[in-house]
Amino acid sequence: MIRDGIAPRITGIQVKAIPGFAKGSVILLRVPRSWAAPHMVTFKNLSRFYARNSAGKYQLDVGEIRSAFALSESFPEKIRAFRAERLARIISAETPIPFAPNRAVILHLLPVTAVEGKFSPDVSREALRRVFSLAPLMSRNWAHRFNADGFLTYDDREWGVTKRTASTYVQVFRSGALEVANQRMLIRAIPEHDEVIPMGAFEKEMINAVTHFVGFQRDIGINPPIVLMLSLVGVKNFALTVSANQITDSKSRRADGARHLDRRLQFSSRRSAQVCSRFHLAGSWAS
Repeated sequence: MIRDGIAPRITGIQVKAIPGFAKGSVILLRVPRSWAAPHMVTFKNLSRFYARNSAGKYQLDVGEIRSAFALSESFPEKIRAFRAERLARIISAETPIPFAPNRAVILHLLPVTAVEGKFSPDVSREALRRVFSLAPLMSRNWAHRFNADGFLTYDDREWGVTKRTASTYVQVFRSGALEVANQRMLIRAIPEHDEVIPMGAFEKEMINAVTHFVGFQRDIGINPPIVLMLSLVGVKNFALTVSANQITDSKSRRADGARHLDRRLQFSSRRSAQVCSRFHLAGSWAS
């Protein structure tokens, strides 16, 4: 029945026999959360949808079935809306700390529980306890503080009289979602190399960041799945180098295998597959 009596099929069900009882073993079933709900019972040619409450199971009526499908279909839209809203705020300079968004790498780690509104620990307190797990990318001198959205860490090396903008920060939202922003990956000291991204080094930095921050979310009790969204802001006319760390001259980078960023561009490797199947690069959010 589990294999052929439910549509769509529920994967990941675990079955275990627990011996030691007078009338025989007890069969324990562990049914994981399904992301393809609702499921229909098709056993013996039935076509019914069921739910469960404090009184036991019951059959869904037409209105409840319609609501279940509507909730399932709206889930991806909620994820896209979160990303679009956050990028719009960053581009319009509405960031947790002054941050010039002329060019930046933005990584969002959005737990599914945050989309559903079901995760409610004291995230800010947990973030303070694990503050050293939230160091901003490519930063040695940084500070932290509470804010209206939750908890913030930011680079303060140049935070003073001469410059009032940060170049990297990590915003921990009360929902458990993370926003990791960094400008330094896209700003180089040599002007001729300022619009070139070495893909090997960039990919390595992103994989390490995802592994690190997903580990933080796991430590505070957030279970997967976690949606990863990587965006590049202000990279129109940038080029990618194929080599791991090579920075080519801007006049000859086409001959060295560099290519313009494209909104549809995807890259992956065996190592990146350990963290996520692929990254999507948004190449022209702002110019």
